Amino acid sequence: MKRTICALLSALFLSVAAIPCAATDSETAPSPGSDPAVFSDVLPGDWCYDAVMLCRETGILSGTTATTFDPQGTLTIPQMVVILDRVWNLQKHGTAEVPPLPADPRDYVRFYDGDTQVANFRNLQAHGSHGTQLLFWFDAEDPAAGQPTLRLEIGEAGQPPEVTATGTQITDPALDDRYPDTSAEETVVYAFDLEGAWDLSEHLMWYHTFTVTQWDTWEEQGVLDAWYFPALYDLLISENGLDSFLSTEHLMDETATVQEPAFREDLAAMIWSIAPDLPAINQHTAIPDMPQADYTGTPYEALPGAVLELYNAGIVTGVDGRGNFAPKSPLTRAQAAAIFARLLDPALRISF
Repeated sequence: MKRTICALLSALFLSVAAIPCAATDSETAPSPGSDPAVFSDVLPGDWCYDAVMLCRETGILSGTTATTFDPQGTLTIPQMVVILDRVWNLQKHGTAEVPPLPADPRDYVRFYDGDTQVANFRNLQAHGSHGTQLLFWFDAEDPAAGQPTLRLEIGEAGQPPEVTATGTQITDPALDDRYPDTSAEETVVYAFDLEGAWDLSEHLMWYHTFTVTQWDTWEEQGVLDAWYFPALYDLLISENGLDSFLSTEHLMDETATVQEPAFREDLAAMIWSIAPDLPAINQHTAIPDMPQADYTGTPYEALPGAVLELYNAGIVTGVDGRGNFAPKSPLTRAQAAAIFARLLDPALRISF
């Protein structure tokens, strides 16, 4: 079976309860007031020194202990996930801090009667759209369904809502044909007039599948306590293009373990997904060993072209004089630092 990001990341959910994380699988946070240049195993003059220091100073990559970086250690899938989420947040918010887990992701969709919250995602029987209306079905016996109007907020709890609207309880026989699984006798539907209702409905469907329906299972398995899980969760819900690699059908594909190394193809695919269209400084037209890599029918189908773009952007280079990429080779932490440093600082990109 071909490895995919979907399988690799989803397997983290399944394996964390059974496989303890080794010490080198965790990333220590930079200590306030500590000297970021002090790593006993990365010294001035080392080839990776500048890259490691930049990654540490920006907060995207730290040590495996307070004083060691482990440059020759193998980059693992969990480490890659955490670094990638830090880079994503640095690009989007100006800080590499990984957001904490929500107390309850079902509060991403909230319903209010006046100022009192009366329901969230958990209460819903279904949701969808019809024209410019965003629709939500409640069980007829749900206390929230007794209100003629409800105020809707969509967005992370504790943050300013991304969407607000007031909806009314409606009766529309046409909805019974459009959504035959919702019985008018057993459910009550509320309609909210919103621009982009269909796109928002699709987003909520995706969000609900990845988070709400899995949350109780993850909690029971102890996955929520894994050191890397907040970063993984943040990647799942972020609209950063990674959803093409994180398909729901792969959430039960057990092909990786917590300590499994990240391959060069994995890192290239994920970097390209959050940083497409990088300016070219090289003019390569082919990579010797990539035409033989068949990714047809997988989430990596576009990878050969993506790697070529990263070559031409000076982010990734070959592993030998011929320019071979070696997609199935693991990465050291020093190599990963060099790649991410080039992504962060255009002055470090390589012309070749």
